[in-house]
Amino acid sequence: MAPAAAAVGQYSSWVNRLAGYLIRAFSLAVFYVPGFILGAIFGDAGIVFIVIAYVFVIAAAIRMMIQRGHLGYDLGDRVVGQALVREATGQPMGSGWSVFGRQVAHILDALPCYLGFLWPLWDAKKQTFADKIVSTVVVTGRPQPHDAKALFVNAVQVWTPVLKS
Repeated sequence: MAPAAAAVGQYSSWVNRLAGYLIRAFSLAVFYVPGFILGAIFGDAGIVFIVIAYVFVIAAAIRMMIQRGHLGYDLGDRVVGQALVREATGQPMGSGWSVFGRQVAHILDALPCYLGFLWPLWDAKKQTFADKIVSTVVVTGRPQPHDAKALFVNAVQVWTPVLKS
């Protein structure tokens, strides 16, 4: 029996997944690069800009991680037309420990010479080790569009569990 995720779309290729990751990484550079430049210009006093940039990068990375769990996609996924879903249900994995646990599981992808990140090249479901551990798949097909109001509401709601802690 095929998993429900296959009904959402085909499994996303390694190249597509890499493109989504690079878009996420470059979008974080928007926060870091100006801080680094200002830090270099102002020397020792510029450390403040670098620290502020790091805080923004960490906050933005957490935001993207939670959004990816909550909606199934973030900016990188949206651009390349893929979504992260639970293998059994085809639905987004949800916020909280499940999405955080997947990020922690990526350590296992990196340990054996980054073999886990290359695993989707030959895996039938195009999964990394982390995907296999938490039973997720990345599928192609445009994520459901959201209007500007819905995305803003999601942006606020996504931080609610974090702020309550």
